[in-house]
Amino acid sequence: DYAGALGLMGLIHAAHGRLEEAQAAITRAEQLEPRDPHLGLLWVQYHIAQNDLVAAAEAAEAVVERVPADPQPRLMAAQVLWEDARYDEATAHLRELLRRHGDNDQLREVVRQLFEYDPTAEELAAEAGPTALASADAGPEAEGGLDGGPRLQMGKGLGKIRLGGGSGFQLNVPGL
Repeated sequence: DYAGALGLMGLIHAAHGRLEEAQAAITRAEQLEPRDPHLGLLWVQYHIAQNDLVAAAEAAEAVVERVPADPQPRLMAAQVLWEDARYDEATAHLRELLRRHGDNDQLREVVRQLFEYDPTAEELAAEAGPTALASADAGPEAEGGLDGGPRLQMGKGLGKIRLGGGSGFQLNVPGL
């Protein structure tokens, strides 16, 4: 799969600060497989490698718009938004993710571990306002989240991808 190999090379280039090579490889991967929306997740990874969470969130949101029923882009969008302290937006993605895929025990466990979030089916169905993961004004020093705060650490599940056999790049979440 040349598109997948090019995408992986793009991520390696980005991780080593070779931005022009990274952009060229990711762009070429998208040209080879223009109908594969998951290749858009490469741009999320590219921006994460540059510590540009705003651009990473925009790229993740674009993939979610292309494949709204797919749990992987939505989970990645939630992770990036959470890391960028955009807790309400991340929570909205998590609620939608679990509303659509709440019967997937492995996915629920990933959400529970990464975000310490495990709403009941009734809470998801109620839609009576956001169920707080942390208050919107909570910062990294707030208690209850990973490492003593509500924010994910870069690299703690954020941006882990694998080459998905024929389906583009995907988050490495068992059972998805």
